[in-house]
Amino acid sequence: MANERYKHLSDIVQETFILGCPVAIEKGALLSDTVNNTTILRLRLKNASKKSIKFLSISAYMYDAANDSIIKSKFQEFAYLDLEVKPQDSFGDNQANILIEPNTRKVKIIFTKVVFTNEEVWRNDAQEIGVNFPEQESIEKIGSDLLSQCKREFELSGMSGVSSQNIKFIPVLQDEYWQCSCGYPNNNEDKTCLYCGMNKEWIFKNTDIIGLTEKLKEYNKKQEELSEKQRIENAQLAEEKKVQEEIQKEKEIIKKNKIRKYTKIIIPIVTVLVSIIIIVTTVIMPPIIQSSNYDKAINLMTEEKYSEAKLLLNSLGDYKDTEDFLKQINEKYLNTIATGNGYTVGLNSDRTVVVVGTNEYGQYNVEKWTDIIGIKTTYGNIIGLKSNGTVMAVGYSEDEQSNVEKWTDIIAISVSGGHIVGLKSDGTVVAVGANKYGECNVEKWRDIKAISATDRNTVGLKSDGTAIAVGLNEDGQCNVEDWSDIEDISASYRYTVGLKEDGTVVAVGTNEAGQCNVEKWRDVIGIKANYSNTFGLKSDGTVVAVGSNGAGQCNVEKWTDIISISPDSDFTVGLKSNGTVVAVGSNKFGRCNVGEWTGIIDISTVGGDHTVGLKSDGTVVAVGANQEGQCNVEKWTGIGFSLK
Repeated sequence: MANERYKHLSDIVQETFILGCPVAIEKGALLSDTVNNTTILRLRLKNASKKSIKFLSISAYMYDAANDSIIKSKFQEFAYLDLEVKPQDSFGDNQANILIEPNTRKVKIIFTKVVFTNEEVWRNDAQEIGVNFPEQESIEKIGSDLLSQCKREFELSGMSGVSSQNIKFIPVLQDEYWQCSCGYPNNNEDKTCLYCGMNKEWIFKNTDIIGLTEKLKEYNKKQEELSEKQRIENAQLAEEKKVQEEIQKEKEIIKKNKIRKYTKIIIPIVTVLVSIIIIVTTVIMPPIIQSSNYDKAINLMTEEKYSEAKLLLNSLGDYKDTEDFLKQINEKYLNTIATGNGYTVGLNSDRTVVVVGTNEYGQYNVEKWTDIIGIKTTYGNIIGLKSNGTVMAVGYSEDEQSNVEKWTDIIAISVSGGHIVGLKSDGTVVAVGANKYGECNVEKWRDIKAISATDRNTVGLKSDGTAIAVGLNEDGQCNVEDWSDIEDISASYRYTVGLKEDGTVVAVGTNEAGQCNVEKWRDVIGIKANYSNTFGLKSDGTVVAVGSNGAGQCNVEKWTDIISISPDSDFTVGLKSNGTVVAVGSNKFGRCNVGEWTGIIDISTVGGDHTVGLKSDGTVVAVGANQEGQCNVEKWTGIGFSLK
């Protein structure tokens, strides 16, 4: 049989490391080809550098079963050619390296040369094999409770492209190097692990037993408070139910005593009254109320009070041409301001774009953009949608996510840290950028009316109310095929949320922080999934929230008259119908200091440590971190579009 041809001889595990070596061994094996009597070396390698690799050469020293060298002082060289391996991507496992000595049972691998796509070269001319680093203690040594708290802190961290599965060991800090929680050694100047991408400062801080113990105490205290609150609410409900049952019993007794005496009189009267009530409440009043609210909304739009008009229009459902007016408002005032990591972007009324803040990845290269009708930002990118359906992009493009110049007929854009997705007018979808997990495999999608992209996943909403998803599915975040009657979608890292036509909400994926506990929500008109939190905007202007609440970012239960929500990893901002703004959660850098804002019609927080508000007069306000000048918007005027 075919599967008997290759016999597994031994596994290959990297035991020694050279600090600064740009390549690491993920796994490997020696196989015996019983047909050709050869021994095959297979390796799965990983780019452990910050640059893309196009060439690698290795030396393989061969040993027999007794660990004696087969060819004294000699080795066999292998090359991995014509590569284009991005940082932290895996490669090589599709290449079979045939060894010249079929009796080989063990090998020693030495990385000799790496050539990057920018033509830089790393060499190991001395054929160094590296050194054995001290064995690390398992992270499980801190105990299951503290480990669970560490995982909760990871969920709150918002680190994209990093998996909590890499938290295996207690990190080690030495004079010249540090060993990550994944086990990989890094130079001390490396701020993130080159192997797994974990942030150095974060991993040492959040595996510290003293710090974790304090955070666990806070978490347990909050859980106890929530449990007590739930217990009290349950007791109150039980008492209310008991009282209602007693009242009902009394009513039944009175009813039985009087029913015979008054049946002939009461029934005709009740019938008439009920008929009148039904007619008034179901036939006469609703049209009157809808008509009145509709007229008020039109007047508010005439007065350019779009925020208040939107709240009224949202309550009217499909009454008259309400949907068209909402679309006008959303098209004109959504995506006219946007925030990124250290920068802020504004869309001028003349359809040009302005930027303040960092220019690390060339974000300022928008000065020639014209006829832009919408802007989006991600970690280091700015994307502009033009009125003719084409798209512009500048900034970070390590994953080629800025290659959108050939797109046409685009009507909507969704972005993540590694890829960009565009919805075309014919209901098809295009995508560029990182595709490690198949998140860009949307070429066969049809009849799509909305899209939502997040790190490692892309979700589409079809016009028939069903949903489709591609990408990583290790937590079931792509299991949306059974959904129906969906009118909106929102995807986040490791989970996906859908809003149904009846105002209920569904969710799939990880629920470690309770972010998928939305089954009891009702009358919801808008949803936002964000890191490990889910928010729902209700038709009455209130807000519901579930998920991680370590910084109080879910404390929105007292909010009223809300028309828009902008959540970030540990704080949440809400826009009210009267143009004021509220905020809860971490107030790091003063990013929640929005209490004095007025006349606001749009808000943005995503991607940084600052909050930006667009005023109805076209000016912009900002609070929060300003080390890159990202809050220097005081001179901006004419931002946004007028409906006139």
